[in-house]
Amino acid sequence: MNKKIKKRYSVILIAIAAIAVLCAVVQLTTVTSFNDEVHRIEGYSEEDDVSMDIHIRRESTASWRKDNLDLTGSIFDGKLHNSTGYEIREWILKIDIVRDCYISQFWNGEVETHQFDESGQLRVQRFTLSKFESENIILDYFIDGPDLMIPLKKGDHLVYYPSSEFSEVPVKAGEDAITGMIFYYGDNFEVDSYSVEYKLHKDFTQGIWFIIFCAVVALEIILLVMYMVAKYIYRNAEKENELKKSGLSCMAEIYASIYIIDLVNNVLTAVAVDEEKDKARPKNLSASEQIRNLFVVDAVDDEFKKLTIEFGELKTLPERMKDRNILVFEYRSKDSGWCRVHFIAMDRVKDRPVEKVLFTIQMINEEKKELENIRRQAEMAKSESGAKSAFLENVSQEIRNPINSMLEFDTLILHDTDQDSVRKYARGIRTSGNMLLSMINGIIDYSQIEAGKFSFDEDVFSLGGLIHETNNIIEAEAGSKNLVFQLDVTPTIPDMLFGDGLRLKQIIVELMTNAVRHTSEGNIRLGIFGTKVENGKVHLLVSVRDSGKGMDMEDQKKYLEELSGGETGTLSAESSGIGMSLASRLLALMGSELKIASTSGRGSDFYFELELGVDDETPVGKIEWIKPE
Repeated sequence: MNKKIKKRYSVILIAIAAIAVLCAVVQLTTVTSFNDEVHRIEGYSEEDDVSMDIHIRRESTASWRKDNLDLTGSIFDGKLHNSTGYEIREWILKIDIVRDCYISQFWNGEVETHQFDESGQLRVQRFTLSKFESENIILDYFIDGPDLMIPLKKGDHLVYYPSSEFSEVPVKAGEDAITGMIFYYGDNFEVDSYSVEYKLHKDFTQGIWFIIFCAVVALEIILLVMYMVAKYIYRNAEKENELKKSGLSCMAEIYASIYIIDLVNNVLTAVAVDEEKDKARPKNLSASEQIRNLFVVDAVDDEFKKLTIEFGELKTLPERMKDRNILVFEYRSKDSGWCRVHFIAMDRVKDRPVEKVLFTIQMINEEKKELENIRRQAEMAKSESGAKSAFLENVSQEIRNPINSMLEFDTLILHDTDQDSVRKYARGIRTSGNMLLSMINGIIDYSQIEAGKFSFDEDVFSLGGLIHETNNIIEAEAGSKNLVFQLDVTPTIPDMLFGDGLRLKQIIVELMTNAVRHTSEGNIRLGIFGTKVENGKVHLLVSVRDSGKGMDMEDQKKYLEELSGGETGTLSAESSGIGMSLASRLLALMGSELKIASTSGRGSDFYFELELGVDDETPVGKIEWIKPE
């Protein structure tokens, strides 16, 4: 493996590791800030996510009279209800005394009394009213029989600290904490001036940043595995390359110089050359720069230089050799006279661009002497034609991101090795790489939608082609599960439609992938039904049905709210994931929505409706699903 590839791998791995650390730090900071925040409620309200209801117990034995003191004693029940979706780890209850009374009991936890005595001095004491020693009480009080009665006046207040021993803390989501107290009073009395302070608890594994963190860590692991496999493969490839060089060196009697050019990595390797002449070759440059330098220095005049540079342009070579195994060009060298140069395809794979070529230089002075006049005219015509066609060719390629580079490199591994075990690993890497590429693209799209910068690219596309591409994308993931695939398409739907076919395919692929993910056995059906409507459009109903575990009505509602970012809670990796949420968001931007028809234990049917323009009336016809091998 050359230094450029190693450096690229190192930069990518370091960058991904830095992103993973950043995501973990952001998630930890977000969770810590959330857990440290103190919330406060005043009194009772049904609309609050956390509510405290304090009222007199309704039983007949819950109130009594102390005739000797002309006081009424009553039991007050307090219920703290948590409907936030998070656990309450800490809470305290503060009761403001707005009319004179006596506190006699507050069970389970500890009570802190704030009492002003007759001199106006504040006395504060914290203790358990159900377990007290009279001699330890510093407050104004008196005891009537077995009851402790602490007098409280307007302006005093109580603070109650709940007990974990009696399950008053923590309070789980959707559950209650129950406590109670006894007050003695003269006239009518209500506990109606109180507040609760509490802290909610969020786990580190909750939130979108944790999902992104997991995705980035998974990508880091995959790339590390790819790096180790690539390193092993290239050791063997180098050995094979040495054998090829020894075989090619026998061609030295025909050609003055022979080189191997790796178009993927832009590397030139000498096979058979004149060592004295080869000393002047700038070996530190890339293959494309070396070929260009050769023609600039060696061609006799400007006309030849221009044509030879165009012929030697390696960026356009795969396209020029798309339907050819050899390219030939002749030029006049300053030192050697007439030369013929060849680009010869090596190790070609059907339907793939050429990735490695032989570059040869042949001396043809004697041959040129015999055909000089004829060749001059033919060469001029050929040069003219070549120059015009070269200007029309595309001289730039799409800049590929690091993951695409890794996938192309993985394809090279599959092409260059005959070892079954290595090819198996490489195919697994390709599948995982495609899945990770889809996930990362999903996160980018998701972020663009969140930022309001997303846009559609509408054009003409083939519905039949879209279905076959969907099959190619998911077959590797589904093949190992032995699932039965069914395809049901209305044959009269026009094949050529107008819209954003790429995004439509992205949505269908995600629904199919989700169905495969949640189906361990049975079948999966893709249904595309449609009818022509007015204004030259077709109304489509797209359905993906599986035989998985399904879900009940309540789970369906929560699931859809989760996908659309509703009030149910944060998006979790187990329930839906970024891909399904992105599909739901894309449909919303298209003016549609994702729906579910499901029964617990009997599978699910995800479907949506969409109107698209019709570009051609030709029907899509009968399409068969290709069963994965």
